[in-house]
Amino acid sequence: MTDYSKAFASLLVIAKEYQRSLEKQEKFPRVMKLYLYNWLTSREYINLTDFSISGETRTCYVVDELHANHLVSLSRSDPDAFDICVEICTTNILNAAEMPCPFRLFANKVLNAEWIRPSPRNRPKSEDFIFDLVLFELLTVAITVHGLPMTRNDVSPAHSACDVVSEVLAELDIQISVAQLKDLCVSPKKANRRERMRRYNETFYGSVQFLNA
Repeated sequence: MTDYSKAFASLLVIAKEYQRSLEKQEKFPRVMKLYLYNWLTSREYINLTDFSISGETRTCYVVDELHANHLVSLSRSDPDAFDICVEICTTNILNAAEMPCPFRLFANKVLNAEWIRPSPRNRPKSEDFIFDLVLFELLTVAITVHGLPMTRNDVSPAHSACDVVSEVLAELDIQISVAQLKDLCVSPKKANRRERMRRYNETFYGSVQFLNA
């Protein structure tokens, strides 16, 4: 099996996981649709769970200290992350559930009007943002794990990250061309979208070099 074939097989598994994750989204509050569930729920960054107090069943969010800290840090500059922190804190406070220290700090700062929701600046729509997260995750794996070049010129063999991601998505009946993917990666007009992806990727995964180019 060639490196390109291995990349295709690997990315197809990831893309199918995203697809299954998004099919579950109706189980979650509207605010949680602003974030990709495969990052926060399927990967167990956030768990929505039931617990009992005096025989009464209640619902709360369970988030470990590390990812709570990531989300709170991101909430200082990203309005969607801010909304998620509000949803988690509100639900857990109303249901008398425990929260890790970063969320207690967040709730305290917001209630005392020391922290306010960041203003959205040139944000893509939520649906576009979710799709962007999928695209950049697949491109990142193709480049950093499988060693494929990000793009290619028109006469080179079709062995770039943009090629394999386009083929993987076509397998799932999602049509996005190599040219569209290349444009997303390098066009100055898409710089704001790349910058947002860079911040999310670096918050959860560490530096993603091709997004910094």
